[in-house]
Amino acid sequence: MIFIKKKSNGLFLIKNKKFIDKRGYFKEILKENILNKKFPFQVMSFSKKGVIRGLHLQTQKSQGKFITVLKGNIFDVVVDLRTTSKTFCKIYYFN
Repeated sequence: MIFIKKKSNGLFLIKNKKFIDKRGYFKEILKENILNKKFPFQVMSFSKKGVIRGLHLQTQKSQGKFITVLKGNIFDVVVDLRTTSKTFCKIYYFN
């Protein structure tokens, strides 16, 4: 796993290595013991090309987000809305 830290606290990109052989490929998606984070639930969605999914905000019981792409591409946008953060109102994106 390769971690690429972003300027916002707690925001980073993980690039996982894909192991390819004649059978197909194998790729580790999430290793909680390396991240030192717990993800209480995991969900999966499928979106057609051009779909925009909503911006989510938790003011109480905040949640970490772990996003992975199985096929295709994603343009993911993060906005820091923590009023006490040094990066308040800053926008970050991954594509």
